[in-house]
Amino acid sequence: MPAVLTQPAPAPSLTLPRDSPLYWWHLLSLDAPTVAVAWGWLFARAFSVHLPKFSLLTLALGTWCVYVADRLLDGWLLRPDATLRERHHFYARHRRVFLFALLAAWLPLAYCLGERVAARVRWDDLLLTAIGLLYFALVHGGAFLRFGNRRALLPKELAVGILFAVAVAVPAWAYLHGRHFALLLAVASFAMLCCWNCIAIQTWEDADAGISTQRECVHHATAWLGRHLLSSSLALAVLLAIASVAMPVTSTRWIFFCCLLSALLFSLLQRIHTSLHPRTLRVAVDLALLTPLLAMVLAR
Repeated sequence: MPAVLTQPAPAPSLTLPRDSPLYWWHLLSLDAPTVAVAWGWLFARAFSVHLPKFSLLTLALGTWCVYVADRLLDGWLLRPDATLRERHHFYARHRRVFLFALLAAWLPLAYCLGERVAARVRWDDLLLTAIGLLYFALVHGGAFLRFGNRRALLPKELAVGILFAVAVAVPAWAYLHGRHFALLLAVASFAMLCCWNCIAIQTWEDADAGISTQRECVHHATAWLGRHLLSSSLALAVLLAIASVAMPVTSTRWIFFCCLLSALLFSLLQRIHTSLHPRTLRVAVDLALLTPLLAMVLAR
């Protein structure tokens, strides 16, 4: 009998168990607040800013509320180009629970903003809130009005990355005396990491779902960076390495060192992403942004 040629079975991908704490850390949108607090602490520490104890709590609550609202709206106002992920289905099934959770989180957030946060920080937070509302109006309002399949002037991934980085730096910026240019450079570096994170997630999840990046609604910048994730992360690592050496103040070098380490971890994930389950990859790329934890340990 003729030999039967069979294709070798693909190697099993590394899958994060559903009962893993890291899985629920991501699914409950606790990843973004954790990253925000870690980098908010690092910005303050690097620039010798003593934050009030409620500043980071306010940052965590505000970040969580924004991300939960975004995921709820993604499932409610489904855009023609959108593909729901596991997290969106989870929020759609438990919509009422998360709506009550949002209300419960808004109460201490409003208290912190009204009673425990300095006026200068409050006005910066209100400005960011206005920008965030504009973002929701453009992204989710476009889906509701049926023009969300058009390319936006600024890709959603870049908008989210920039807004997140700026929000994280607001507490340090408000209490900083001088050295604002150095902080702007640090925030710009972190913003590039956040943008890469968002674009990589979108690219990997689209590839897993078999969705083409050449869709009309996909911004040219997102599509191009999605095709060059490895080279862009390595280029970013080179820039951050130069910045970490060129910084004249030793304390601020910690920010660029942490950014550099995250960029190198991103490069590693891009190299091995085909061997990881999408759920594992989604958690790992957020864990790669927790490099300030290393600074917390070494700073003691």
